[in-house]
Amino acid sequence: MSKIKRYFTKKKEEVAFRLRLRSGMGQGRQLNAAQPYATPSILRRIRAAHVPPLRHQQHDETSAAAANLVLLSMMRKYSWPEAAPRPEREAFKELPCTGGSASMSSTGQQPELACEGVFFRCPELSPEVLPKQVWQLKIKDMLHRQLEHERGLAGCLIIRNCNPVEKADDCRDALVQYLENIIQSPDQEQFSKIRMSNTIFNGRVRYVDGALDVLHAAGFDEVAINGEPFLVWSKAHIELDLNILVETLKHTQSFKLILDRNTKVLQPAQAIPIQLPDDFFRISAKDTIESSQMPIIGAMRESIYSYTLIRIKLPDGLYLQGTFDVKEKVSDIFDFVRSCLTDETLPFDLSGKLNGGDMDKTLYDCKLIPNAVLLLTVPGLDDSLAIGGSLLKAQLQQQKQPF
Repeated sequence: MSKIKRYFTKKKEEVAFRLRLRSGMGQGRQLNAAQPYATPSILRRIRAAHVPPLRHQQHDETSAAAANLVLLSMMRKYSWPEAAPRPEREAFKELPCTGGSASMSSTGQQPELACEGVFFRCPELSPEVLPKQVWQLKIKDMLHRQLEHERGLAGCLIIRNCNPVEKADDCRDALVQYLENIIQSPDQEQFSKIRMSNTIFNGRVRYVDGALDVLHAAGFDEVAINGEPFLVWSKAHIELDLNILVETLKHTQSFKLILDRNTKVLQPAQAIPIQLPDDFFRISAKDTIESSQMPIIGAMRESIYSYTLIRIKLPDGLYLQGTFDVKEKVSDIFDFVRSCLTDETLPFDLSGKLNGGDMDKTLYDCKLIPNAVLLLTVPGLDDSLAIGGSLLKAQLQQQKQPF
């Protein structure tokens, strides 16, 4: 049985189970009603008790939205180009540490950057490591290609992945109301027609990417009535069971982009003051300074820095480098270092801008932005051992940047 068939079978079983839990769907609701659509109390308790897995843990298909599973089978129809290797930089040149975006050097040449940019992974779709903007374009392109094959499911995923979160939530709520009204009262004409000039429809549904595709899959077609455009529902035009569409709309999740550490091992002479690419900043630090003529302090920093470059100096003199989100915790740096060590159980400490009790603080709160250097120490480590051998895994030692 194909993944798509298994998906539909599982979805129908979920819908049947939820329907058995419900004592009744109640009467139809208007879009401008005071209360949003009600979720059965037992489902609310189930969702409230759910604890999402940590990002570094292995992905569990049972914890992801069922709608995302269908895309794994869709991927067989979509040809992904091979990932282009990221260009390796030459040895670092001595640069002033400005903590801002790259600017022209005094010689008129673009200065060497500490890394090529900020990259992400999307394990659900591909092993590629790409910038966020490239991922967003790829996901949008892939989903739109699937509309002709799975219009209803692809439309639900487009709503969630190709629109701002608040816009997607409002659209989802409106579509769920439209479809549940029809499920409850399929013979009531007031629920089978949507005036396309309606203010609520225009504001919450019509111009949301993927929304009309979901309505078409639910059995709505555009019809002119007295010269005015309407969406009119017909049972004969249903492409996907309405219960499945409702549940998919409610539980579809966006694809998670995981920040790639872009791990590098640097020679001691390469660990000099660094220059960061613009990807590390929400807005250009240079532009902010020029426009305000003020130092970057306080809340202004939070609006500028999105990512930070952390370097860890090892006992053998090498530097381990990784990219982090400023909202990540200090404990994430420890996890990163531990994953790079030959012996992951080796006790170690990191010093420099850190104090006891900082493990649960964010990198922003600890002022480890936009870059920082920490010193790794191992209790009881013999000096000769520290000089004669590296603590890093063999594959990382082979990735030392050429000097």
